[in-house]
Amino acid sequence: MRQDEPPRKLIERVLEAGVHAPNHHDTQPWRFFVLTREARSEFGEVLAQALKRRLGEPHPRPLPVDGEGSSKIADAALRQAQDDAVVEGQMRGERAKPMRSPVLIVVGVSCNQDDEMTRREDLQAASAALQNMLIAANALDLAAIWRTGDGAYDDSVKAWFGLRPQDEIAGILYLGYPDETLPPMPERTREYASKTEWRSG
Repeated sequence: MRQDEPPRKLIERVLEAGVHAPNHHDTQPWRFFVLTREARSEFGEVLAQALKRRLGEPHPRPLPVDGEGSSKIADAALRQAQDDAVVEGQMRGERAKPMRSPVLIVVGVSCNQDDEMTRREDLQAASAALQNMLIAANALDLAAIWRTGDGAYDDSVKAWFGLRPQDEIAGILYLGYPDETLPPMPERTREYASKTEWRSG
């Protein structure tokens, strides 16, 4: 996607499409968080720190005991540095994710019912909202991608949006203008016949 930000009125039309998704009992469980500019960097740092916590604090490698030679000590220190570099590289990747597009719409699901059926239906409704938003974005000549990732299930990431641990993040919509300098995405083969069973009694 290009990095120029679509005007707010177009983003609002995408959001408007979302709230017309089918929703049993009209609970309207979706919560939309629109991130632009520096808010994307802040979100990236939240994702990076959440990843660091999931990986756990680094455990220093034991150094060789006295008498095993300076070369073994140097090797152990090198391996520790390599471990640290791997973690830091993963964190850089998390920080970079929100910068893929000029706008992110994080779709949360806030359900105030404890029963499994309502919670499941509310998540399905938010997923339908995301699909509506994808269709609306395409109709407005915008580019849009629906993603999640491990961070979407992390309680500390949810908390940054004011969501509770029992709430959900149904998806993250990356939104912007298509980068027409890139080659088109390869066509996917999709057909319903092999996935369909017809029954008529």
